[in-house]
Amino acid sequence: MNKIAVKIILLGFVFLYALPLFSQEDLSPHSSDSTHNDEISPAYMPVSYTFIEPHQFAPLSYTDEDTSLINTHYFDDLLHIGQLYQTLGIPGQAHQTINFDFHRHWGFTYLNYPYPLLMMQQEDLKYYKVETAYTRLAYTYGFFTEMDVEASHAQRVGPVNFGFNLKGYTNEGDFVNQMSKHFTGTAYLHYELPSQRYGFRIGYIYNRINCQENSGMVEDTSAIYNYAAFLKNEEKTTASYAFNTPSATSRTVSNDLLLQQYVNLKFKKEGASFGYLTHSFQYKAYKSSYTNSVLDTLPDRNFYFSKDTTADTLSYYHIINTLQWSTFYPYHEWDDKKNFFHMAFGLTHECMKDRRVRTAFLPPDSITGARDTLGNYSSNSDMLFGGIYIRLFSVMDITGRLSYTFSGYNSNDATANATVSWAINRKNAHFIGFTGHYYRISPDYVYTYFSGNELRWDTTWHKQSILRLGAYWSRKNLKVDFNYFWLNNYAYFGQDLKPNQLKESANVLQFHFSSPMRIKNFGFNANLYLQYSDNEFIPVPIFAGKASIYYIFNIFKKKMRIQVQADLMYNTPYQAYGYSPMLRQFYDQEGFDNGKYLYLDANFTFQVSRLCFFFRASNLLAGIMGYNYFTTPYYPMEGRRFQIGINWRFYD
Repeated sequence: MNKIAVKIILLGFVFLYALPLFSQEDLSPHSSDSTHNDEISPAYMPVSYTFIEPHQFAPLSYTDEDTSLINTHYFDDLLHIGQLYQTLGIPGQAHQTINFDFHRHWGFTYLNYPYPLLMMQQEDLKYYKVETAYTRLAYTYGFFTEMDVEASHAQRVGPVNFGFNLKGYTNEGDFVNQMSKHFTGTAYLHYELPSQRYGFRIGYIYNRINCQENSGMVEDTSAIYNYAAFLKNEEKTTASYAFNTPSATSRTVSNDLLLQQYVNLKFKKEGASFGYLTHSFQYKAYKSSYTNSVLDTLPDRNFYFSKDTTADTLSYYHIINTLQWSTFYPYHEWDDKKNFFHMAFGLTHECMKDRRVRTAFLPPDSITGARDTLGNYSSNSDMLFGGIYIRLFSVMDITGRLSYTFSGYNSNDATANATVSWAINRKNAHFIGFTGHYYRISPDYVYTYFSGNELRWDTTWHKQSILRLGAYWSRKNLKVDFNYFWLNNYAYFGQDLKPNQLKESANVLQFHFSSPMRIKNFGFNANLYLQYSDNEFIPVPIFAGKASIYYIFNIFKKKMRIQVQADLMYNTPYQAYGYSPMLRQFYDQEGFDNGKYLYLDANFTFQVSRLCFFFRASNLLAGIMGYNYFTTPYYPMEGRRFQIGINWRFYD
């Protein structure tokens, strides 16, 4: 409790420091936030960012940084209205979308990481456009086991643009063996000659995720405090409930380095340009380990080397080199011309090296153990790609990309995507459009080869054929879209934790609505899905959605702004995928229905100039609506909990 008191006192000092700001800055209208039309401080300086594809480069489109207080309390991406995910109960652990989606990058993919919102990759790194400097500091404390810290900075000094982000999170969890800790560090530097003849960018990402893996609540009735007992709240102490692996842990570490350089093929100062040549080099290293000393409760004993202890390590590195020629200028935004035609094409070479280590402990009567080094698989592949970017009559935009891999593990893979949009009013971001994506790709490598102490396979699969067609209407941040998925030879993990492919093609229909609405001081945000799947191995809820309702008002002669907000999440029952820490993947399961539970959170946010405080109360209906708050089978969500936090921005 002493540490808690110290943290509360520190937050109190920060609040006292902010009080003098009441008399320094007025919160009357000066400029408006780009996403919510929220009044902000006159000290606001425009800051925008974009995401950059590390290899198949394209013109950029920037988004204004959200400086309103509306989203301040979403200290974790999983909490945001725009994110609908099933989780393992607390932030910092494995998660995947509740709404069906399929997206794969071209080229080699080892596995689909179970931490899409935690494990940053180069395409997730924010590249800022700033006039001088931008800094953001944030701290959140959750009573009594949760802490989140984040620091971001971006700055331009002459021709140099650089930035970094550091984020750390820890949560001990309410239940047995549930702790999660993660840290992410990103940095980039972009330099361009004043003549714009040459430039380069360096980007680096470090991810570290440590989790205790309890494998979900015990269903076996021989356990006194099992899943059924939890639903009845028979034991008030959460630490008393039985879980399948009370001593298992996992650790994931990754390093991702990108060097991209480009040159203008202009041989004379006043002469015509012959396009732009871009070279990208990327090195990715990934290592994860899983350890467990109690195996009796695991679902498949046919592959056991020991019934006492297991330790498996997955390790590989991935090197990518890409050479691209294009007619558009790298790191620049789309042209404002009424008509233009740009194209790009290039060649990518990939090298992957796999090295698995498994530790198999012999039976208890043996003194020594055995350590096997397995895998050592390597793959070299080459891919050709091309793209077009067209604008016609100032209203129609057409983009398209093709890629074909002709060697290595992904030999004969092909991808294609196209988007056609019509600008009803470009100034108000009012568009209608159509999208199409086609994949003819090999399943992720983990489906083909896996070697561990409990599970192993070495097999081949048919190419997956996946088609996605969509249509959308959008106006500013209001969007309505419809998607259709056709999936043939779709790869998934079955109930026995072994890979499978669909024997028949599947169809998924999806309707999506997202909208931030504001009427004077009242606001409403929504992210809603209606879905249908005709295949039992692709489970989706008929309805899933998040919504927030808020009211904003000013006090102290508009020196302080206060927001009162309620967030809701709900989905209809469906048989969501289970999760296997040993496999590090989600898998098909039957018999457990998730959903039909309303999650309600309340938030109170206070803003003084550039400084925001918030108080958040989560899952307020725990116990009132029962105890069936699960988004992943047998992994209960946290009960009623509370957080306080601070968010501070600087623009100079």
